[in-house]
Amino acid sequence: MGHCTGRGCGICSDLFEPVKKGVGSDNPILSHMLGICSALAVTTGMESTLVMCFALTAVATGSTFVVSILSRFTPHRVRMIMQMLVIATLVTVVNMLLLANPETFDTARRIGTYIALIITNCLIMGRCEAYSMRHGPVKSALDGFGASLGYSIVLVLIALVREVIGKGEFMGKPICGLDSAGEGIYVFKFGVMGTVVGAFLAMAMVVWIVRSIWPDETANEHPEATQ
Repeated sequence: MGHCTGRGCGICSDLFEPVKKGVGSDNPILSHMLGICSALAVTTGMESTLVMCFALTAVATGSTFVVSILSRFTPHRVRMIMQMLVIATLVTVVNMLLLANPETFDTARRIGTYIALIITNCLIMGRCEAYSMRHGPVKSALDGFGASLGYSIVLVLIALVREVIGKGEFMGKPICGLDSAGEGIYVFKFGVMGTVVGAFLAMAMVVWIVRSIWPDETANEHPEATQ
């Protein structure tokens, strides 16, 4: 049967290595604390978080792909302008698509400010500059997808903690039990998790749990620090 063997297996492994790193050891939030503004702002509910994750993943994957292609024709001194133009164009397109869809219209309008701020998200700018300018389009797109996927997983975990514990809801629907009179009652509700303080607490909890299960590698001093 069609199992990947020999040289082909090595190529597949090498091709998807950026995705594995973006989700795991090189996770933007867990390893570098990048782009936490939206992580704290939109994670009050699962719906807004999922829309934000979709928008970020689409923009990151598309922009890294396009930047990699254009890098061959772009003078080094104007590369940042080119990257910003590509990212801004894709953010505008993705935002228009979300607003055009009746299923996502209300959520996209509510978090529209944060979707627009994807333009300045250091995660995407960082991947375009550090990876896409030096690698081919396919590997660059996979790198952008892996980084945004890792970012999205953490956002979903934070939103899960904040919505369930802070609001007693999941996907906007109450999580309830029945009291002795047969009336619905909230099982979980800790209002502070819906505040800014709760956002930091939820993120700290997620980072602490994940790093306890998968500890970081031993930190190495930056080479410039010894010069």
